[in-house]
Amino acid sequence: MPTFDTPEPISVTLELVACDVEIIASDRVDTVVEVRPRDASKDIDRKEAERTTVDFVGGKLRVKTSKRGTYFSRTGVMAVTIELPTGSHVQGTTSMGDFIADGRLGDCVFTTSAGDIRLGETGSLKAKTTHGALTVTKVDGDADLTGSGELQIGEVTGDGLIRNINGSCWIGDIAGDLKLSSANGDLATERPRGSVIAKTAYGTVRVERAVRGTMVLETQSGNVEIGIADGTAAWLDVRTWYGSVQSALDNSEAPSQTEEAVEVRARTWYGDIVVRRA
Repeated sequence: MPTFDTPEPISVTLELVACDVEIIASDRVDTVVEVRPRDASKDIDRKEAERTTVDFVGGKLRVKTSKRGTYFSRTGVMAVTIELPTGSHVQGTTSMGDFIADGRLGDCVFTTSAGDIRLGETGSLKAKTTHGALTVTKVDGDADLTGSGELQIGEVTGDGLIRNINGSCWIGDIAGDLKLSSANGDLATERPRGSVIAKTAYGTVRVERAVRGTMVLETQSGNVEIGIADGTAAWLDVRTWYGSVQSALDNSEAPSQTEEAVEVRARTWYGDIVVRRA
């Protein structure tokens, strides 16, 4: 296995075809790369691993698989494991396969056409899977994410742009503004500290605790639920065509200049709208 001295965080570029990637970040002073066939008994997998090169120059690691000669050529499947220093930056692309990372990485970009993306902690993150789920424990920065399946993000310290082609989305804490959309699936965020735009064609939309900003919550078929933090005033513009509106908030005068305020615009064609304290 290639091993390189890396006393500082490094930059990694992965250009792969059909590969499952595991990245392990920890407090270490070297980087170890293992390239292997996913099934060692298959000749096509072994040849795929043999076509993969590993280069390291000036703090930059590159792992690349050369493509086959024709579009219709069969492709083997391999696996890559990289152990590297905490805070390293990664940019990875594969046509088919998963990206799995443990530990804390720096800024990252991941793209896979068919596979899951499961990450621990990253810096700013851009990730896309056309067919697969996406899970991240924490994004320390902005998040630009696209998935097709279950999408779960524990924490974002910046802004979030989250799109799900077909599936549910759950966002825990987010410090900045959030744009959340799905063609078919439930949308939920627990503790947004900025404005939220959440739109789905079919599914429920839920904001557990809104503190400030503007909440635009829309679904064609499903319920809408929003909790307003204690001490936060709310302006409501809510409408359902075939359902009911329930509000547990008291009518009051305009808030004082020192009071937090949130503006709520909620729409559903078929479903109920619930506004409550949180």
